[in-house]
Amino acid sequence: VGEFSPIWELGYGEETDLQFRAMNLGFRGVVALNTYVYHFGGGSFTDAKHDELRVRNHRKFMEIWGADYARYAQKCAARNPVTVANSALDALFESGHVSPNEVLFLVPGLDSTVGGLNVVCEIINYLARQGINAACAVVGASETTVKTGDLPMYFRPLFYPSIEALIADVFPQLKVVVATLYTTSLPAFMIARRAGAVCVNFVQGHEFLFDQGRSWHQVRESYDLPDEVIVTSKYLEDLVVGKTPEIPISRLPIGVDQALFYPSDDILDARRPLTVGCVLRSSGDKGQAMLVEIIDGLCRSDHRFKIKVFSAGFDVPKPEAGSHTVVEVIRLPLSRIEMARQLRQVDVFIDASLHEGYGLLPLEAMASGAVVVSSDSGGVIDYLNH
Repeated sequence: VGEFSPIWELGYGEETDLQFRAMNLGFRGVVALNTYVYHFGGGSFTDAKHDELRVRNHRKFMEIWGADYARYAQKCAARNPVTVANSALDALFESGHVSPNEVLFLVPGLDSTVGGLNVVCEIINYLARQGINAACAVVGASETTVKTGDLPMYFRPLFYPSIEALIADVFPQLKVVVATLYTTSLPAFMIARRAGAVCVNFVQGHEFLFDQGRSWHQVRESYDLPDEVIVTSKYLEDLVVGKTPEIPISRLPIGVDQALFYPSDDILDARRPLTVGCVLRSSGDKGQAMLVEIIDGLCRSDHRFKIKVFSAGFDVPKPEAGSHTVVEVIRLPLSRIEMARQLRQVDVFIDASLHEGYGLLPLEAMASGAVVVSSDSGGVIDYLNH
């Protein structure tokens, strides 16, 4: 067959051209149904000029292979192997012949804008890659209402209409049940005891401060239920040890996907404004009031700044007439790919959260090349130096 043809330049079309050249020599194109490859769209090319290359190469491909492609597409559509496989799997799950879990995570919802859920999904994906049957269960949601965005999932989430329905389900292979928020601790405990499994609390935040402390007693009671506790920072480890010193606790190191969050090649040029970034998040304890004051101060400064404000709907101060500063408001939520692209354009990232169990957002900004200024808010001291 030969190598990839150089006519495709940097890419787009080269692999399909190779397949059609192979089929012209008598090879067959097949789908490997026992293999899953997650295609992280936009991972190779991210700038506008590559959009032009994709359009140009598509036109070139259709000029060379258009007629063959139309015939092949019609043949494949008659019995699409992926559709056949999905139908078979759906029938298998619906028949109840498959017990899908050795490790079950209970999550309060499925929303990719929640940082804690991103971490949980990454863990389940990792377990899946190690051959461990893991998934998450959510109560009161359905496949049509979740907002997973571009969040990769190598597993099938389980949906239940009520806590009672979840607790009543049977998981004969279950070994570990993981509560991911204090509200899921009691159901996790009940399921684990019924199945003879280990109950784990996965603590990613200072839950005693959640909801302005209104649920303090519920959080405190949830800490007495698990067999083990896993935390994401030294800050949280010290917190949990102080509440339940008799329960085993371990710390899970968290990092950043450096294939996604990486620095730009641009060199800081004194002739352009310094770009400052911050995120105004919806939760009331993320320091929005301080960030708004900082933005206002930068707008009044005699220096030139470009301020990127990632906002979940907040009013943002605007520069006065004659100011050297420009404010760009970027509405949330964003896909992880777009967030990474935006962070690569930031020179200084400011985070004023009042308490962070870990602080994944500042770490992602650091990985993207920004200097981070953060409040001393708990978990960030695991990776930030004063």
